[in-house]
Amino acid sequence: MPATYERKDCRLCRSTDLVRVMSFAPTPPGNQFLTVEESEQEEETFDLYVMHCQNCTHLQLGVVVDPEILFQRDYKYVSGTSPVFVQHFKDYAAWILDEYGIAENGLVVDIGSNDGTGLRCFKELGYRVLGIDPATEIAKEATAQGIPTLGEFFNSQLAKKIYDKHGRATFITSHNTCAHVDDLEDLMRGVQMLLAYDGVFVFEVGYAVDVYDNVYFDTVYHEHVDFHSVKPLVMFFDRLDMTVVDVVRVSTQGGSIRVAVRKKSSPNLQISDRVQACLNLEQEKRFQDPRTFLAFSQRINDIGAELRRTLNELLGAGKRIAAYGAPTKSTTLLTHFGIGREQIEYIVDDNPKKQGLVSPIHHIPVVSNDVLKSDPPDFLLILAWNFAEPIMANNQEFAQRGGQFILPMPEVKVV
Repeated sequence: MPATYERKDCRLCRSTDLVRVMSFAPTPPGNQFLTVEESEQEEETFDLYVMHCQNCTHLQLGVVVDPEILFQRDYKYVSGTSPVFVQHFKDYAAWILDEYGIAENGLVVDIGSNDGTGLRCFKELGYRVLGIDPATEIAKEATAQGIPTLGEFFNSQLAKKIYDKHGRATFITSHNTCAHVDDLEDLMRGVQMLLAYDGVFVFEVGYAVDVYDNVYFDTVYHEHVDFHSVKPLVMFFDRLDMTVVDVVRVSTQGGSIRVAVRKKSSPNLQISDRVQACLNLEQEKRFQDPRTFLAFSQRINDIGAELRRTLNELLGAGKRIAAYGAPTKSTTLLTHFGIGREQIEYIVDDNPKKQGLVSPIHHIPVVSNDVLKSDPPDFLLILAWNFAEPIMANNQEFAQRGGQFILPMPEVKVV
Protein backbone atom coordinates (compact mmCIF):
# COMPACT_ATOMS: atom_id res chain seq x y z
CA MET A 1 0.00 0.00 0.00
CA PRO A 2 1.13 3.64 -0.34
CA ALA A 3 2.51 5.38 2.75
CA THR A 4 -0.99 6.74 3.47
CA TYR A 5 -4.48 6.64 2.06
CA GLU A 6 -7.76 8.38 2.89
CA ARG A 7 -10.35 6.03 4.35
CA LYS A 8 -13.73 6.83 2.78
CA ASP A 9 -15.97 4.29 4.54
CA CYS A 10 -16.63 3.22 8.12
CA ARG A 11 -14.41 0.36 9.17
CA LEU A 12 -17.19 -1.25 11.21
CA CYS A 13 -20.41 -0.81 9.23
CA ARG A 14 -19.09 0.16 5.74
CA SER A 15 -21.21 3.33 5.58
CA THR A 16 -19.75 6.21 3.56
CA ASP A 17 -21.69 8.78 5.57
CA LEU A 18 -18.71 10.16 7.50
CA VAL A 19 -18.25 13.63 9.02
CA ARG A 20 -14.92 15.19 10.06
CA VAL A 21 -15.18 16.17 13.74
CA MET A 22 -11.60 16.66 15.05
CA SER A 23 -8.39 17.90 13.44
CA PHE A 24 -4.87 17.87 14.89
CA ALA A 25 -1.43 19.03 13.84
CA PRO A 26 0.25 16.61 11.42
CA THR A 27 2.92 14.44 13.07
CA PRO A 28 5.39 11.68 12.26
CA PRO A 29 4.57 8.25 13.71
CA GLY A 30 4.28 8.97 17.42
CA ASN A 31 6.62 6.18 18.49
CA GLN A 32 9.32 6.98 15.92
CA PHE A 33 12.05 8.09 18.32
CA LEU A 34 15.31 8.99 16.62
CA THR A 35 19.05 8.97 17.09
CA VAL A 36 20.66 12.41 17.15
CA GLU A 37 22.02 11.75 13.65
CA GLU A 38 18.59 10.75 12.33
CA SER A 39 17.04 13.89 13.81
CA GLU A 40 19.16 16.00 11.47
CA GLN A 41 17.18 14.68 8.52
CA GLU A 42 13.73 15.94 7.59
CA GLU A 43 10.92 13.88 9.10
CA GLU A 44 7.84 12.91 7.14
CA THR A 45 4.58 13.94 8.82
CA PHE A 46 1.09 12.63 8.17
CA ASP A 47 -2.33 14.26 8.49
CA LEU A 48 -4.19 13.47 11.70
CA TYR A 49 -7.96 13.92 11.93
CA VAL A 50 -11.02 11.99 13.16
CA MET A 51 -14.20 11.07 11.30
CA HIS A 52 -17.62 10.24 12.82
CA CYS A 53 -19.88 7.63 11.22
CA GLN A 54 -23.45 8.89 10.95
CA ASN A 55 -24.80 5.34 10.68
CA CYS A 56 -23.22 3.45 13.60
CA THR A 57 -21.52 6.35 15.52
CA HIS A 58 -18.00 4.87 15.17
CA LEU A 59 -14.97 7.19 15.35
CA GLN A 60 -11.93 6.55 13.16
CA LEU A 61 -8.95 8.31 11.62
CA GLY A 62 -9.51 9.78 8.20
CA VAL A 63 -5.95 9.00 7.03
CA VAL A 64 -4.43 5.53 7.43
CA VAL A 65 -0.64 5.15 7.53
CA ASP A 66 0.98 1.98 6.19
CA PRO A 67 1.31 -0.31 9.25
CA GLU A 68 4.76 -1.40 8.16
CA ILE A 69 5.89 2.18 8.79
CA LEU A 70 4.22 2.21 12.20
CA PHE A 71 4.95 -1.23 13.62
CA GLN A 72 7.74 -3.00 11.80
CA ARG A 73 10.44 -0.33 11.61
CA ASP A 74 12.25 -0.64 14.93
CA TYR A 75 9.08 -0.46 17.06
CA LYS A 76 10.15 0.43 20.63
CA TYR A 77 7.16 -0.10 22.90
CA VAL A 78 7.44 -3.10 25.23
CA SER A 79 4.70 -3.78 27.79
CA GLY A 80 7.00 -5.56 30.23
CA THR A 81 8.78 -2.31 31.12
CA SER A 82 5.70 -1.20 33.07
CA PRO A 83 5.01 -2.91 36.43
CA VAL A 84 1.46 -1.57 36.17
CA PHE A 85 0.88 -3.46 32.93
CA VAL A 86 2.52 -6.63 34.22
CA GLN A 87 0.03 -6.69 37.12
CA HIS A 88 -2.81 -5.80 34.78
CA PHE A 89 -2.07 -8.78 32.55
CA LYS A 90 -2.09 -11.08 35.59
CA ASP A 91 -5.50 -9.72 36.58
CA TYR A 92 -6.67 -9.98 32.96
CA ALA A 93 -5.79 -13.69 32.75
CA ALA A 94 -7.39 -14.38 36.14
CA TRP A 95 -10.62 -12.63 35.04
CA ILE A 96 -10.85 -14.67 31.84
CA LEU A 97 -10.39 -17.94 33.72
CA ASP A 98 -12.84 -16.95 36.47
CA GLU A 99 -15.51 -15.98 33.95
CA TYR A 100 -15.07 -18.70 31.35
CA GLY A 101 -13.55 -21.69 33.09
CA ILE A 102 -10.35 -23.61 32.65
CA ALA A 103 -9.70 -25.90 29.69
CA GLU A 104 -6.85 -28.33 30.33
CA ASN A 105 -4.02 -27.94 27.84
CA GLY A 106 -6.06 -25.32 25.96
CA LEU A 107 -4.45 -23.01 23.41
CA VAL A 108 -4.31 -19.26 24.05
CA VAL A 109 -3.46 -17.03 21.09
CA ASP A 110 -2.65 -13.37 21.74
CA ILE A 111 -2.96 -10.91 18.86
CA GLY A 112 -0.47 -8.06 19.26
CA SER A 113 1.38 -9.96 21.98
CA ASN A 114 4.36 -7.59 22.13
CA ASP A 115 7.01 -9.06 24.47
CA GLY A 116 4.73 -11.89 25.67
CA THR A 117 3.95 -10.40 29.08
CA GLY A 118 0.25 -11.30 28.81
CA LEU A 119 0.79 -14.83 27.52
CA ARG A 120 3.32 -15.61 30.23
CA CYS A 121 0.46 -15.47 32.74
CA PHE A 122 -1.42 -18.20 30.84
CA LYS A 123 1.70 -20.29 30.29
CA GLU A 124 2.36 -20.35 34.04
CA LEU A 125 -1.14 -21.81 34.45
CA GLY A 126 -0.43 -24.68 32.07
CA TYR A 127 -1.86 -23.38 28.80
CA ARG A 128 -0.22 -23.71 25.42
CA VAL A 129 0.45 -20.21 24.14
CA LEU A 130 1.19 -18.51 20.85
CA GLY A 131 1.87 -14.84 20.30
CA ILE A 132 1.36 -12.84 17.12
CA ASP A 133 3.12 -9.49 16.71
CA PRO A 134 4.41 -7.67 13.61
CA ALA A 135 7.30 -6.04 15.50
CA THR A 136 9.77 -8.68 14.38
CA GLU A 137 12.61 -7.90 16.74
CA ILE A 138 10.35 -7.87 19.79
CA ALA A 139 8.76 -11.12 18.55
CA LYS A 140 12.20 -12.74 18.38
CA GLU A 141 13.00 -11.55 21.91
CA ALA A 142 9.70 -12.94 23.22
CA THR A 143 10.39 -16.31 21.59
CA ALA A 144 13.86 -16.36 23.12
CA GLN A 145 12.24 -15.76 26.50
CA GLY A 146 10.01 -18.82 26.16
CA ILE A 147 6.88 -17.33 24.57
CA PRO A 148 6.63 -18.63 20.98
CA THR A 149 5.74 -15.62 18.84
CA LEU A 150 5.17 -15.16 15.12
CA GLY A 151 6.54 -11.85 13.83
CA GLU A 152 3.61 -11.22 11.49
CA PHE A 153 0.35 -9.32 11.19
CA PHE A 154 -2.65 -11.42 12.21
CA ASN A 155 -5.21 -11.95 9.44
CA SER A 156 -7.50 -14.69 8.13
CA GLN A 157 -4.70 -16.32 6.12
CA LEU A 158 -2.41 -16.57 9.14
CA ALA A 159 -5.33 -17.86 11.23
CA LYS A 160 -5.75 -20.75 8.78
CA LYS A 161 -2.05 -21.64 9.08
CA ILE A 162 -2.25 -21.56 12.89
CA TYR A 163 -5.38 -23.74 12.85
CA ASP A 164 -3.72 -26.29 10.58
CA LYS A 165 -0.71 -26.53 12.88
CA HIS A 166 -2.13 -26.01 16.39
CA GLY A 167 -5.89 -26.59 16.17
CA ARG A 168 -8.54 -24.24 17.53
CA ALA A 169 -7.93 -21.78 20.36
CA THR A 170 -9.82 -21.91 23.64
CA PHE A 171 -9.14 -18.24 24.18
CA ILE A 172 -8.00 -15.55 21.78
CA THR A 173 -6.90 -12.35 23.48
CA SER A 174 -5.82 -8.92 22.37
CA HIS A 175 -4.77 -5.92 24.39
CA ASN A 176 -5.05 -2.51 22.75
CA THR A 177 -4.53 -3.99 19.28
CA CYS A 178 -8.03 -3.77 17.83
CA ALA A 179 -7.64 0.00 17.62
CA HIS A 180 -4.57 -0.47 15.40
CA VAL A 181 -5.90 -2.58 12.52
CA ASP A 182 -7.18 -1.09 9.29
CA ASP A 183 -8.75 -4.28 7.91
CA LEU A 184 -10.46 -5.17 11.16
CA GLU A 185 -13.07 -7.28 9.39
CA ASP A 186 -10.46 -9.68 7.99
CA LEU A 187 -8.82 -9.92 11.41
CA MET A 188 -12.15 -10.87 12.98
CA ARG A 189 -12.83 -13.45 10.30
CA GLY A 190 -9.50 -14.94 11.31
CA VAL A 191 -10.60 -14.91 14.94
CA GLN A 192 -13.85 -16.66 14.05
CA MET A 193 -11.98 -19.30 12.04
CA LEU A 194 -9.45 -20.01 14.79
CA LEU A 195 -11.74 -19.82 17.84
CA ALA A 196 -13.08 -23.05 19.34
CA TYR A 197 -16.82 -23.75 19.11
CA ASP A 198 -17.33 -22.71 22.75
CA GLY A 199 -14.24 -20.46 22.91
CA VAL A 200 -14.09 -16.80 23.87
CA PHE A 201 -12.40 -13.87 22.19
CA VAL A 202 -11.50 -11.21 24.78
CA PHE A 203 -9.99 -7.90 23.78
CA GLU A 204 -9.29 -4.60 25.46
CA VAL A 205 -9.33 -1.21 23.76
CA GLY A 206 -9.49 2.38 24.91
CA TYR A 207 -13.09 3.45 25.48
CA ALA A 208 -14.25 6.53 23.58
CA VAL A 209 -16.42 7.54 26.55
CA ASP A 210 -13.34 7.81 28.78
CA VAL A 211 -11.47 9.73 26.09
CA TYR A 212 -14.41 12.14 25.90
CA ASP A 213 -14.99 12.54 29.63
CA ASN A 214 -11.33 13.08 30.50
CA VAL A 215 -10.22 14.92 27.31
CA TYR A 216 -7.63 12.24 26.55
CA PHE A 217 -7.26 13.57 23.04
CA ASP A 218 -3.60 12.56 22.83
CA THR A 219 -4.70 8.94 22.34
CA VAL A 220 -5.38 10.15 18.79
CA TYR A 221 -2.28 9.14 16.85
CA HIS A 222 -1.59 7.20 13.67
CA GLU A 223 -1.29 3.78 15.34
CA HIS A 224 -4.83 4.22 16.70
CA VAL A 225 -7.03 4.09 13.61
CA ASP A 226 -10.19 3.51 15.71
CA PHE A 227 -11.73 4.93 18.89
CA HIS A 228 -14.14 2.29 20.02
CA SER A 229 -17.50 2.44 21.72
CA VAL A 230 -19.91 -0.40 22.37
CA LYS A 231 -22.77 0.34 19.97
CA PRO A 232 -20.65 0.13 16.79
CA LEU A 233 -18.90 -3.00 18.08
CA VAL A 234 -22.20 -4.77 18.80
CA MET A 235 -23.39 -4.00 15.26
CA PHE A 236 -20.04 -5.04 13.78
CA PHE A 237 -19.84 -8.42 15.47
CA ASP A 238 -23.49 -9.16 14.76
CA ARG A 239 -22.75 -8.75 11.05
CA LEU A 240 -19.93 -11.29 11.43
CA ASP A 241 -22.15 -13.89 13.17
CA MET A 242 -20.62 -13.21 16.57
CA THR A 243 -22.12 -11.79 19.76
CA VAL A 244 -20.76 -9.38 22.34
CA VAL A 245 -21.57 -11.17 25.61
CA ASP A 246 -19.86 -8.87 28.12
CA VAL A 247 -18.25 -5.45 28.41
CA VAL A 248 -16.26 -4.50 31.49
CA ARG A 249 -14.84 -1.04 32.03
CA VAL A 250 -11.21 -1.11 33.21
CA SER A 251 -8.76 1.62 34.16
CA THR A 252 -5.87 0.87 31.78
CA GLN A 253 -4.86 3.50 29.21
CA GLY A 254 -6.88 6.08 31.11
CA GLY A 255 -10.08 4.08 30.63
CA SER A 256 -10.71 1.01 28.47
CA ILE A 257 -13.32 -1.64 27.81
CA ARG A 258 -12.73 -5.37 28.07
CA VAL A 259 -15.02 -6.96 25.50
CA ALA A 260 -15.90 -10.68 25.48
CA VAL A 261 -17.21 -12.14 22.23
CA ARG A 262 -18.50 -15.60 21.31
CA LYS A 263 -19.64 -17.21 18.10
CA LYS A 264 -23.40 -17.05 17.63
CA SER A 265 -23.32 -20.84 17.41
CA SER A 266 -21.83 -21.11 20.92
CA PRO A 267 -23.98 -22.90 23.51
CA ASN A 268 -23.11 -20.19 26.04
CA LEU A 269 -24.57 -16.91 24.80
CA GLN A 270 -25.78 -15.34 28.02
CA ILE A 271 -25.35 -11.58 27.60
CA SER A 272 -24.32 -9.51 30.59
CA ASP A 273 -26.41 -6.49 31.65
CA ARG A 274 -23.19 -4.48 31.37
CA VAL A 275 -23.53 -4.45 27.58
CA GLN A 276 -26.85 -2.59 27.70
CA ALA A 277 -25.52 -0.27 30.42
CA CYS A 278 -22.77 0.89 28.06
CA LEU A 279 -25.22 1.33 25.20
CA ASN A 280 -27.38 3.52 27.45
CA LEU A 281 -24.36 5.55 28.56
CA GLU A 282 -23.29 6.29 24.98
CA GLN A 283 -26.80 7.42 24.16
CA GLU A 284 -26.77 9.75 27.17
CA LYS A 285 -23.44 11.21 26.04
CA ARG A 286 -25.00 11.89 22.62
CA PHE A 287 -22.33 9.96 20.75
CA GLN A 288 -24.77 9.73 17.86
CA ASP A 289 -24.43 13.49 17.28
CA PRO A 290 -21.24 14.78 15.56
CA ARG A 291 -21.70 18.14 17.32
CA THR A 292 -20.71 16.37 20.55
CA PHE A 293 -17.19 15.94 19.17
CA LEU A 294 -16.97 19.37 17.58
CA ALA A 295 -17.49 20.80 21.07
CA PHE A 296 -14.89 18.34 22.37
CA SER A 297 -12.32 19.89 20.01
CA GLN A 298 -12.82 23.25 21.66
CA ARG A 299 -12.24 21.74 25.10
CA ILE A 300 -8.93 20.39 23.81
CA ASN A 301 -7.82 23.79 22.57
CA ASP A 302 -8.73 25.41 25.89
CA ILE A 303 -6.53 22.92 27.78
CA GLY A 304 -3.67 23.59 25.37
CA ALA A 305 -3.88 27.32 25.97
CA GLU A 306 -3.88 26.80 29.75
CA LEU A 307 -0.90 24.42 29.64
CA ARG A 308 1.16 26.81 27.50
CA ARG A 309 0.32 29.67 29.85
CA THR A 310 1.38 27.59 32.89
CA LEU A 311 4.69 26.53 31.32
CA ASN A 312 5.52 30.02 30.10
CA GLU A 313 4.83 31.53 33.52
CA LEU A 314 7.15 29.00 35.17
CA LEU A 315 9.87 29.60 32.59
CA GLY A 316 9.46 33.35 33.03
CA ALA A 317 10.08 32.85 36.75
CA GLY A 318 13.36 31.08 35.95
CA LYS A 319 12.12 27.55 36.60
CA ARG A 320 13.42 24.47 34.77
CA ILE A 321 10.92 22.02 33.26
CA ALA A 322 11.40 18.43 32.13
CA ALA A 323 8.86 15.75 31.29
CA TYR A 324 8.22 12.18 32.47
CA GLY A 325 7.18 9.48 30.06
CA ALA A 326 7.73 9.19 26.31
CA PRO A 327 4.63 7.25 25.20
CA THR A 328 3.37 7.44 21.64
CA LYS A 329 0.64 9.85 22.68
CA SER A 330 3.18 12.42 23.87
CA THR A 331 3.91 13.26 20.23
CA THR A 332 0.29 14.28 19.65
CA LEU A 333 0.11 16.36 22.83
CA LEU A 334 3.39 18.20 22.34
CA THR A 335 2.82 18.84 18.65
CA HIS A 336 -0.81 19.93 18.84
CA PHE A 337 -0.11 22.19 21.81
CA GLY A 338 3.06 23.64 20.29
CA ILE A 339 5.37 22.55 23.13
CA GLY A 340 8.99 21.62 22.36
CA ARG A 341 12.60 22.08 23.45
CA GLU A 342 11.97 25.72 24.27
CA GLN A 343 9.90 24.54 27.23
CA ILE A 344 11.05 20.97 27.95
CA GLU A 345 14.75 20.27 28.64
CA TYR A 346 14.53 16.48 28.55
CA ILE A 347 12.11 13.56 28.90
CA VAL A 348 12.61 10.81 31.48
CA ASP A 349 11.46 7.36 30.36
CA ASP A 350 11.89 3.93 31.93
CA ASN A 351 12.11 2.11 28.58
CA PRO A 352 15.81 1.46 27.82
CA LYS A 353 14.99 1.24 24.09
CA LYS A 354 14.10 4.96 24.08
CA GLN A 355 16.85 6.27 26.35
CA GLY A 356 19.59 8.04 24.40
CA LEU A 357 17.22 8.91 21.57
CA VAL A 358 15.29 12.11 20.88
CA SER A 359 11.55 12.54 20.51
CA PRO A 360 9.84 12.78 17.11
CA ILE A 361 9.62 16.24 15.53
CA HIS A 362 10.65 18.15 18.70
CA HIS A 363 13.93 16.27 19.24
CA ILE A 364 13.80 16.45 23.02
CA PRO A 365 16.44 14.12 24.56
CA VAL A 366 15.11 10.99 26.29
CA VAL A 367 17.06 10.02 29.42
CA SER A 368 16.94 7.56 32.30
CA ASN A 369 15.53 8.28 35.73
CA ASP A 370 19.08 8.79 37.04
CA VAL A 371 19.11 12.28 35.54
CA LEU A 372 16.49 13.38 38.08
CA LYS A 373 19.21 12.97 40.71
CA SER A 374 22.17 14.38 38.78
CA ASP A 375 20.40 17.26 37.04
CA PRO A 376 16.90 17.70 38.52
CA PRO A 377 14.42 20.19 37.08
CA ASP A 378 12.00 22.21 39.19
CA PHE A 379 8.92 20.74 37.48
CA LEU A 380 8.05 17.49 35.70
CA LEU A 381 5.28 17.51 33.10
CA ILE A 382 3.80 14.00 33.20
CA LEU A 383 3.21 12.94 29.60
CA ALA A 384 2.47 9.32 30.55
CA TRP A 385 -0.61 10.58 32.41
CA ASN A 386 -2.17 7.10 32.68
CA PHE A 387 0.74 6.24 35.01
CA ALA A 388 0.69 9.53 36.92
CA GLU A 389 0.08 7.98 40.35
CA PRO A 390 2.91 5.40 40.21
CA ILE A 391 5.24 7.97 38.60
CA MET A 392 4.69 10.39 41.46
CA ALA A 393 4.89 7.61 44.06
CA ASN A 394 8.18 6.32 42.61
CA ASN A 395 9.76 9.77 42.52
CA GLN A 396 9.23 10.93 46.07
CA GLU A 397 12.90 11.86 46.38
CA PHE A 398 12.39 14.39 43.58
CA ALA A 399 9.33 15.77 45.37
CA GLN A 400 11.07 15.88 48.74
CA ARG A 401 13.77 18.08 47.20
CA GLY A 402 11.06 20.56 46.22
CA GLY A 403 10.24 19.24 42.76
CA GLN A 404 6.64 19.46 41.57
CA PHE A 405 4.56 17.64 38.98
CA ILE A 406 2.37 19.08 36.23
CA LEU A 407 -0.63 17.01 35.13
CA PRO A 408 -1.95 18.11 31.71
CA MET A 409 -5.36 16.43 31.70
CA PRO A 410 -8.31 16.40 32.18
CA GLU A 411 -7.36 19.85 33.45
CA VAL A 412 -3.97 21.40 34.06
CA LYS A 413 -2.82 20.86 37.65
CA VAL A 414 0.44 21.51 39.50
CA VAL A 415 0.94 19.12 42.43
